[in-house]
Amino acid sequence: MKFRKFLIFLGLLLTVFGISFVYTGTAKAASIPSTGFAKLTGSTIDNGGYAGNVAPGWDSDGINTSENMLVGDIYGNNTINGRITRKTTQLYVAYTLGLMGKPMTLKNGHNFLSVYADVLKTTGAGTSDDVSSAASTKTPNIATNVASVTAPSGYQLINVDFSDLGTKSRLPVLVGYTYTADDYGTVITVPRAFVTLKADTTAEALMAPVKVTGTATANADGNPTIKTVDSTITGTAAKNAVISVPVLSADGTSKMYSTTADSDGNFSISVGDGLKNVADGSKLTFTETNDFGDSKTGTAYVQAKQPLVIDATNKSLDITPADVEAMGTTNDSVYAWLVSHAGMNVTQDSKAITEDTDGLKYTSDDTNLAKTIGSLANGASTTLSVGATDTAGDKTNSNVEIKLTKNDGELKFGDISQGMDFGSQAVPMKETLIAPKGLSVNVQDTRVASSDWSVSANASTLTDGNGHTLAGKLVYLDSNGNKYQMTDQNITVATGARQSGSNSFDIAGKWATSTDTAGKAGIFLDATPNIYSGTTSTTYTGEVTWSLTNAPGTVGQSSVTGQ
Repeated sequence: MKFRKFLIFLGLLLTVFGISFVYTGTAKAASIPSTGFAKLTGSTIDNGGYAGNVAPGWDSDGINTSENMLVGDIYGNNTINGRITRKTTQLYVAYTLGLMGKPMTLKNGHNFLSVYADVLKTTGAGTSDDVSSAASTKTPNIATNVASVTAPSGYQLINVDFSDLGTKSRLPVLVGYTYTADDYGTVITVPRAFVTLKADTTAEALMAPVKVTGTATANADGNPTIKTVDSTITGTAAKNAVISVPVLSADGTSKMYSTTADSDGNFSISVGDGLKNVADGSKLTFTETNDFGDSKTGTAYVQAKQPLVIDATNKSLDITPADVEAMGTTNDSVYAWLVSHAGMNVTQDSKAITEDTDGLKYTSDDTNLAKTIGSLANGASTTLSVGATDTAGDKTNSNVEIKLTKNDGELKFGDISQGMDFGSQAVPMKETLIAPKGLSVNVQDTRVASSDWSVSANASTLTDGNGHTLAGKLVYLDSNGNKYQMTDQNITVATGARQSGSNSFDIAGKWATSTDTAGKAGIFLDATPNIYSGTTSTTYTGEVTWSLTNAPGTVGQSSVTGQ
């Protein structure tokens, strides 16, 4: 009798085992460790479900929606306030039967090759990326080679890697399972998820914005510009946030660069030469993420070629009629004058751009700058807007503005010799005219062409400082040999009118000198034989006062000093 009971018990055991293997194929359930794990809770957990996509052609062979396994409670390690963090490495997930309480079954005789717990990240309609740790090896820990699957009891362990949460792995994260099945000789893989781990929108709204430090704000939306030659990108973001940016090169390859902001929110991302192959005008999207995966983005543009920068050291100039003449009659001649007088210059990335090496050309919306300037009345102003281009096709994004104000010009003395030196002379035996060693009296005139001027000179008596007066005086000798006494009276020594293109004239340039007196006009010392020379020699000195007037005159005549 005992032997008979044993056989019946053994037979029942074999029968039950055989049914389980053929129809459901459940895996051994795991228990949650007693410490180190907490249940995921809160508003960032959504049990709304995500059915995934049935593979193409499987609409009639797939699972009834009501029979999909559902996800129950989820526990994770290294969580905070019921949320996963970058330190979370394991999840324990409970699964339940579908809405109809039936096993998950494929239609038309197809089999599940494997069914395993999984964590997914959606990237678009009908697609998903697996973000489970490679350590999980996708071991089919729910079912293998079965026609239908009954939800396992207990919890399934999923090894995950969220260390890159916010860079490679982004919220939402989908918790569910994946199955592979046979499709008439072809293996298909179908992900299904039923719990969504979402971002905290309130926390995201409170995060400091991502702001990149750019070299310009030349784009229409005001975003900063990053140079392709930059090896480091800096900016500000939320405190202690992970900042990441994918960089897509012109060849289509992409690389993720990331860093962590400091306690003040400052960050610096080293990209090496990662930007050198980025297409000009590309937009970079920077994402800041906290420990939970909440994120906010900011953008910046990349410029392969930086714009030219034009500037001037003097952006407000008073100009004279002489300046107007000097500017010439073409735009190019005006630009050349501005380079010289306004200090106009062009740079690119702090490098000087020149006509010789870079083919620099200046530009303006005004097609006839010379005419615009030449039509100015005295006291009137105009503002020139000047830009630039080069042979590489680079140009300025903004022009330099230079204001010109027209005035009457000016008549004045320039350089005048500090002394009139007649050298050491012997007392003459008769009245003698002695020329100085050399003299320079420069007149500068920037008034309108043909404006008259005249110069007069007045000489004092020459004395030796000991009560002796020189027996001789300074005289002016004109080109006809006429002699004019200069002592204590103004004698006109030069007259003229401003010539177009000439702003300076040395009136003494052709006067007689001690080495060249023949037939020449100029100032002379008219010495007589009775000069007192003392026992050896005596030095006589005096003064010459020069006067310049803007009126015409006649050389040799007495002149009235004044304007």
